[in-house]
Amino acid sequence: MLRAFLFDFDGVIVDNEPLHCKVFQKILKEEGISLTEEDYYQRYLGYDDMACLQAIFKDQRKKVDTQTVLELARKKEQAFRQEIEQGLHFVPGVIEFIRALSDHYYIGIVSGALRSEIDIGLAQAGISDLVNVIVAALDVRLGKPNPEGYLTALRLLNRDHVPASEVVLTQECLVFEDSPWGLQAALGAQMPAVALTTSYDKPQLSGALEWIENFSACSIAWIDALEGRISHGN
Repeated sequence: MLRAFLFDFDGVIVDNEPLHCKVFQKILKEEGISLTEEDYYQRYLGYDDMACLQAIFKDQRKKVDTQTVLELARKKEQAFRQEIEQGLHFVPGVIEFIRALSDHYYIGIVSGALRSEIDIGLAQAGISDLVNVIVAALDVRLGKPNPEGYLTALRLLNRDHVPASEVVLTQECLVFEDSPWGLQAALGAQMPAVALTTSYDKPQLSGALEWIENFSACSIAWIDALEGRISHGN
């Protein structure tokens, strides 16, 4: 039986991966580095900001110290926040879906985004009070594809929201992800996952229980059907 729903943020709740790419391109151009959209999606989308910058410099065979990476990450954060404060684009149906789920299930966010970015998005959507736990970039030592984020979310959920006699198990969580790295993290935590094709095509999102373009057709009845498939191992 499903009891908790854990959502990635970028590409799942908000459709802003193109904006992340645009801001990274601008920041890196000032450092003499050209970042193509193809490279961003194929190599770096799954990283948090610090890891993304470190990986890009490494791939470019350019030496960089930690302080410089920190400064670039701060510049990227400031530029990105200015953009999203003007208004975010939400994945169709996600706000309504989360509202419907919140009456029956626990809700969590597990993301490589910064907590401030997640807070802005949830506030704009008007669903901040519906989310039980948030695990953001700085809340884990290892980002996706490591399962630490999902396991941390489950631990916090059980610690702070679930009665001790009703502990939620990993297999009772359903994850929504949009990247190969996110799916690896969910499966590594032994949680079934649904993949959104907002950032990658279906063949690149192996291991998912189901693939969807957005949440427009998602409902409690849809969840009930998925539960049947999970219980039968399909």
